[in-house]
Amino acid sequence: MQKSDESKYAREAQEANFKIIGSGREQRTKGSRMYECLTCAHQQEFRLADVRKKNARCKGCFDTRLEQDAQSAGVRIVGLGQNANYRMCEFLDCKCQQSIQVIRIRNKQFKCQQCEALRFREDAEKKDLIIKGDGDGMGYRRYQFKACGHEANLSLHHVRNDNVTCNTCKEIQHENEATARGIQLIGKCNRKNYRKYKLGCGHELELQIAHVRRGGFECKFCNQGKFEHESAAVGLLYLGRATGNRHRYRHLKCGNEQVFEHGNVRAKTFACRVCNPNAGGYQRTLPATFYVHKIESSAICSTGYGISNNEPVRKKRHILRLSRQGFRITESRVWHHTDGELILMLENSVSCHFPMDQGMAELEGFKRESTKAPFLEVCAFVDSWMKNPNL
Repeated sequence: MQKSDESKYAREAQEANFKIIGSGREQRTKGSRMYECLTCAHQQEFRLADVRKKNARCKGCFDTRLEQDAQSAGVRIVGLGQNANYRMCEFLDCKCQQSIQVIRIRNKQFKCQQCEALRFREDAEKKDLIIKGDGDGMGYRRYQFKACGHEANLSLHHVRNDNVTCNTCKEIQHENEATARGIQLIGKCNRKNYRKYKLGCGHELELQIAHVRRGGFECKFCNQGKFEHESAAVGLLYLGRATGNRHRYRHLKCGNEQVFEHGNVRAKTFACRVCNPNAGGYQRTLPATFYVHKIESSAICSTGYGISNNEPVRKKRHILRLSRQGFRITESRVWHHTDGELILMLENSVSCHFPMDQGMAELEGFKRESTKAPFLEVCAFVDSWMKNPNL
């Protein structure tokens, strides 16, 4: 029976690419044998069950293959690492030594940490930064700005690509900008490029940083009363903000509700669109303005003109639309009159006297109201017409 078992163990060893050369240390249970690898002749002890299940691995063959993988990955194995899953390696190019995980050696997924640290220090020096230690997360370091002394947790990638600023200095700048406008910066909020401020009136608002910098902000709570007073003075009931700069109003005379900008209320350039279906455009019965703009781009210079019951708002829209198409307004003149019908007649006279600029046919806002005539020539014609309207 014992001879039969030994024959079976020998056959299992042969199938696993080993041969039995002696007994193992487990003499009491006879559960192991000393084997020799048929490939490299390396001798090693295995449990019989591991050989039977083909779970036995020749350490000699494994180390040989690992050394070949390491050589192709640019390192040389010089010893063991902190445990069986690591090896101490020497880089062939820089001669630095590092403990690397076996699986990373095989997959070539490693870099020299000493050389990487040197590159990180060089990147930091180029950006006037000092590395103070590890950061909060993989790929981050704790840096100190040389200029101000503040510290920040920054991405290594952002430092290398020169995409870093001192947020502490930036917040101090925001505080100074708020103080210059007579308000107090309270803290951050959930919206990007916004901060929470306390205004001089005591109300707290979330305002855009750029608006605070330019002074382009108002207290919506205090404006509520002002809007209500200005609306009541022109026969409207102020109902509140709709979207953006547009507000909702109710006409006291007819009870209809309408949404438009409050600038129209102040300029009194509004009418009920239900009672007057044509009220969405130019109102002949209201005061109006004729305007002339000198419009330029890198390749074109033209003169645009038009009429409006609310010229400041119209000009802002023109500037925005023209900038999107690569144009800008370099000069402007306006002529105001209480008779909107007269201003409409002036526009017709200008369009008849000056031929349309075909090159501006695709320009939004001036597809028909444009001419190649010089800006000053058009202005001179308008001045002459206004002195003696062609009635």
